[in-house]
Amino acid sequence: MPEARSRRLLVAIAITYAVAALFLPKATFWSNDGGEKLLQVKEIVRSGPGLPAIPYDSLGVEATGSFRFSPIAPNHAAPEGERLVPVVPLYFPLLSALPYRALGAAGLYLVPLASALLALWFVLRIAERMLDSDAGFFCLAAAGLASSVAFYALTFWEHTLAAAACTAGLYLLCGAEGGLRQERGVAAAAGVALALGAWVRGEVLIVIVALSTALLLRRDGRRVLPFLLAGVIAGLTPFWVCNSLVYGHAFGPQIAGSAAFRQDSLAGSLGVVAERRWEIVRGLFLDYGFGVAPGVALALASIATPVWLARSRPERFRNRARLWLAASIAVVALSLLRSLTRSDLSLASIHHTPLWVALPVLPLAFLRPRASEATARERFADLLLATALLALAGLALGLPSRGGLQWGPRYALVLFPLLVLCAGRGYQLLVGRAPGLRVLCWGLVAVGMLVQITGVALLAHKKRASAEMLASIRAMAPAAVVTDVWWLPEDAADLYHEIPVYGFDSGEEFGRLLLRLRELGHTRIVLASRRDFRRAFESLDGVELTASRQLRPARLASFNLNLHLLRLGPRPRGTGRLPPTQP
Repeated sequence: MPEARSRRLLVAIAITYAVAALFLPKATFWSNDGGEKLLQVKEIVRSGPGLPAIPYDSLGVEATGSFRFSPIAPNHAAPEGERLVPVVPLYFPLLSALPYRALGAAGLYLVPLASALLALWFVLRIAERMLDSDAGFFCLAAAGLASSVAFYALTFWEHTLAAAACTAGLYLLCGAEGGLRQERGVAAAAGVALALGAWVRGEVLIVIVALSTALLLRRDGRRVLPFLLAGVIAGLTPFWVCNSLVYGHAFGPQIAGSAAFRQDSLAGSLGVVAERRWEIVRGLFLDYGFGVAPGVALALASIATPVWLARSRPERFRNRARLWLAASIAVVALSLLRSLTRSDLSLASIHHTPLWVALPVLPLAFLRPRASEATARERFADLLLATALLALAGLALGLPSRGGLQWGPRYALVLFPLLVLCAGRGYQLLVGRAPGLRVLCWGLVAVGMLVQITGVALLAHKKRASAEMLASIRAMAPAAVVTDVWWLPEDAADLYHEIPVYGFDSGEEFGRLLLRLRELGHTRIVLASRRDFRRAFESLDGVELTASRQLRPARLASFNLNLHLLRLGPRPRGTGRLPPTQP
């Protein structure tokens, strides 16, 4: 069992997460992805775990099976017959439905939070086998308080659940003495655990391929690899069967959607493909806010410097390590400061939280002892590092996008436990050779905590802004909401089954929608748009603007919104004066 202070720290982290979750708004989300999942959860609670579909309350505006005015963006949900099938797989919403039924919106955060704590528990147990107690304590603090695990534990997303499954699989592979276990049954069980992560996040498949490749390169790894893969197949077979029954294909809507995205990319010119790959590489590794060239230099230095440092002579090691650690702290701090100077903090979250900022202890992961000093524990740490590096390369080549609104590269969160454990080895090596470096190592944890505190504060700000939007719409008491903002319907998912929401893309569609709503007797409508259309209504017959409200959340310009309350008269007539507006 972990030592007492590590157990106390884990309890303190759990309390910190719970208190933070308690004070955050519950029915609003960091990303509209959370709203899409809430729609599925609501439908499961309302109708039972049947075929996945997003409810589209058409109010007779259009025939059943027609989705012309569907509010959900086409890349988030696709019409299939009379269903609007979301790209998000059914399994995480299904798992979240029970706590939602019991606790309401607060229950949505039970699975992500518990999964984060479970992942931290496995990190601590692996560290207990691989490292000394001081390094294990360091790993727990770095993962639980100073990495994006803390942020995603508080969001309605399945990333921490996937991370917990991956870390459980690695825990099963780690022997009592820190080496790779050779038991066939254990390897198969590890494969099943990894496969369970793939049920909710497709990038876990990349981790499985990376781990398999790393094992293939080791003599002892080749002995367990067939049984690991047998476990993976056993865990994925029910997944493939369920997907085939529910979605009509084995890999589910999320992976199929990503594959379609890559096919579209490859259909274009080589330059377009390269540009998209480069954009993803920048988001993962290079966007510190200092420009591309400094970002490339920093990324290379974060890997090369530890290798150079490990080969330094003892008399030079301490000073070089001190300088390196201080520079690492400065890079993360300056990148965070640069992100805070952005006028729109939501853009800062997309462009200034690469892997190193989201996990400041990352450079320590590349610090390794000499080959002659390698033990079974060292070789297992090398296996983790090789898996993480191969998976990062796979993510750079295979991801469909940067990840949108995030705090740290969310697609890579499943690799954070691996990288933290490797960083724990680096910490142990540094402190073992120069105990005075302990303070600077913990400086990395401190700056990481500052990054996560900033992220959680931004999370609270965004959720409050969305809560204000919901309150404003409800206060206007409309019969329906119409919008040309792609993210709003999912961001306002709590309105579903309360106020119908419709989408339009042109002034012509807007006019037809108003006519149809008036024919059905709905005369009180809210138009939600990024643009201010108050003057445009002066030229629209039969449409009276009765109230307007501008929502301008501080330093979140991407979520600026105008709410226009319209009263439809006897003969509303739409014109082309309302152009389509996308953020």
